[in-house]
Amino acid sequence: MPDRQAVKLNERIVDGLKADAKAGVVWDRDLPGFGVRVYPSGRKTYVVQTRGPNGSRRVTLGMHGEITARQARRRAASAIDRIKSGLEPLTDLSGLKSEPTVADLAERCRSREMQTLKWADIDRAAGEIRLADSKTGPRPVPLTAPVRAVLDGIERESGNPWVFAGRRPGTHVGPLGQHWRRLRIRAELEDVRLHDLRHSYASRALELGESLPMIGKLLGHNRVQTTARYALLARESEKRAVAKVAASIESDALWAVDDQPVADSGGA
Repeated sequence: MPDRQAVKLNERIVDGLKADAKAGVVWDRDLPGFGVRVYPSGRKTYVVQTRGPNGSRRVTLGMHGEITARQARRRAASAIDRIKSGLEPLTDLSGLKSEPTVADLAERCRSREMQTLKWADIDRAAGEIRLADSKTGPRPVPLTAPVRAVLDGIERESGNPWVFAGRRPGTHVGPLGQHWRRLRIRAELEDVRLHDLRHSYASRALELGESLPMIGKLLGHNRVQTTARYALLARESEKRAVAKVAASIESDALWAVDDQPVADSGGA
């Protein structure tokens, strides 16, 4: 079947897709690059196709029926983010099967910023979250594909302006500590604080070559001194880079020596 018009892929929509004489892809309306391929046999497989620094990539995420549309969406968001960052998509996606959580949004934001996040703060057209009550004043946070996927999985409560609704109508969720403890237990993560996610984010940015001033901006720091704590990580990253380059040069040199012809030591 030819590729069809993009729709919001969910369990009901995918269940209802009919097979055609030829295989084709139905693309998702809200997450560009995420789709489901429908085969003439009726088999349906979730896929991602997007372009990164290394060119166009297509990744199979899993078969419909073995994973849900929501799980496939989360896998797709992760794969798209990694491909666009120049990284290999994860082959072991078992850790992405859980439901969307507050922690998925916490890597660049402070816990209080997540507690008080309003739907009105999310500007999908501009592709950013506008934090009006940030610790360092108002600041925008780019709306990445994984964050979009998390937000898509959150049911909006009528009459409640908060993204993470509390138990009582019209309220937002309370302190995130207890929720994080439950998530840690499920993920078997010992001694990992919620704030550690921001440190992990900074470490990954360093590994990808971002400068300390840029990392400070990404984390919402308004003083260079606050970001300076990552200087040691930056030096460690530089050391690893130097070691990799040195190892590559050494390997090339050894291959060059090995390729030299061996002199004939025998007589004429």
